Amino acid sequence: MKIGWSPWVSAWVVWGMVLAPTALAQPEPSGTWLEGSPNWNRTGAPIPVAPTVPGGGNLANCLENRRPATLPEDEQIQAAGWTLFGSAQIFGETTVIMAMA
Repeated sequence: MKIGWSPWVSAWVVWGMVLAPTALAQPEPSGTWLEGSPNWNRTGAPIPVAPTVPGGGNLANCLENRRPATLPEDEQIQAAGWTLFGSAQIFGETTVIMAMA
């Protein structure tokens, strides 16, 4: 007995392969959205204050992932009202820190 895909399943798989790249594409591939106000993407720029989420958001559900400040940069981010999570990534002179509001 031969088991095969029906033509409908094959058609859905093909459509999925065609549409998947468009679903994952950036809406603005030039990256200009990074340069909006406030521009935090430059050396010496102030750290933006964490936004207040209406209704409190879901930060309470994420608090198990928070971490304490261990770097001077961490302390600056916490002072702006952000909650740290994940580990800091240091690449030469660049430090990437994950934080949530």
